[in-house]
Amino acid sequence: MITGDRRLGFQYRDLIIEQIKKEINPSKERLQKMISILNNASSDELERTYEAFDRFGVQAIMDAVDE
Repeated sequence: MITGDRRLGFQYRDLIIEQIKKEINPSKERLQKMISILNNASSDELERTYEAFDRFGVQAIMDAVDE
């Protein structure tokens, strides 16, 4: 479950999910796995993730993680 400021965490989680859907259009299974991971993050982690995705793009971050 999202820890820290839960209201803010849910907002960032939802924004991240929209970014992911828009940029990489994952399968339903892959998206569900990503949502599960996001649901176990803190509001601070979600905020940083959102800002990184917004600044660099989801695909660029995913590519960097895969390397």
